[in-house]
Amino acid sequence: MAANAASQSNVATPTDVLNELNSEFVQSWHDSTLVSNLTRANVMMYFTQRTNPFYDRRSNNELLKHPHNKPIELLRTMQGLEYDLIYEEAPILFVVQKRKRHSATHVTPIANYYIIAGVVYRAPDLNRILSSRLATSCDYLNEAFQELTSTDFLSSDDDKKDAEGFGSTSTSIGGIRCISSNEEKEQEKSRLVTSFQVHRIDGLLNAMAQSYVPMSLRGGAEKAVEESEETNDSANEAPEAKRQRQL
Repeated sequence: MAANAASQSNVATPTDVLNELNSEFVQSWHDSTLVSNLTRANVMMYFTQRTNPFYDRRSNNELLKHPHNKPIELLRTMQGLEYDLIYEEAPILFVVQKRKRHSATHVTPIANYYIIAGVVYRAPDLNRILSSRLATSCDYLNEAFQELTSTDFLSSDDDKKDAEGFGSTSTSIGGIRCISSNEEKEQEKSRLVTSFQVHRIDGLLNAMAQSYVPMSLRGGAEKAVEESEETNDSANEAPEAKRQRQL
């Protein structure tokens, strides 16, 4: 019951769809009378027009504009909602940030808006960016999977000959070749692994076998070396030392 309730809560309702269509992320705004010649000096005046749906007239920017049109630098001395220019590449791109100011040095970002050629858009948040990238990746993976599992991709030329009634005797199930005879297995092996790869690997294995003593023979080789060293030591030992050792 709980699982069903959770699944039903995740299903988008008509109200959710309507809210998404009316959200800031799918809207844009521009003023054709003032869209030209935007600069750092006038872009905030352009953004804070009352016809702009992205602009909240309860912000401190509106308090500075009316009634005396005070300088925007006074925003740093105030607290509350404000809009400020944080990036520019005049005259094409401007980025305005909506944020809540707590003090002269502490602000909390709320949203970013970018102005491209005079048109204002709401910048997507991290959640929407990741969701969009994941959805795009899933679409590409789905297309690749469908392409890989398609009959035209998996069927080879021999399969097409089989369908026409001549050629090899191999069969195909679901577009995948089924190899039955030993001759076809050898042909498939030679197609997948070349003679250069086989001989090259054999040469490397032989070189490694000659360079390293196997673990099973390592104990006998070490014992033979120790015995030869003891024989040499005894041969070089003085005659008096031998007699003392024998006594």
